[in-house]
Amino acid sequence: MQREASAQTLLELHPQDLRHSRKRLENYLCEWLGGPKLFGTAYVNPDWIKRRHQHLAIGFEARDQWLYCMRLAMHELALDSDLQFALNKEFFKLAGYIRNQV
Repeated sequence: MQREASAQTLLELHPQDLRHSRKRLENYLCEWLGGPKLFGTAYVNPDWIKRRHQHLAIGFEARDQWLYCMRLAMHELALDSDLQFALNKEFFKLAGYIRNQV
């Protein structure tokens, strides 16, 4: 999102130093996808994620920017297209669930 001019709304929701945010997302995704328990099982459920983001104004624009960044990341990692499709569906559900603005 730092490299994408079209993701500025999303970037502004984050602290200037993104190291902690990156690590938390990495750990969350690792566990969410069935990998090692790096994040904490209690925190990988959608209700916790929604509560964790409720203080941020997440509307359609920020949601779509996050989804765009996730698609770019999957493309850069050269993930299989079927896997990208499946992950996009799940990311869309999750991003829609934590959206709290119109």
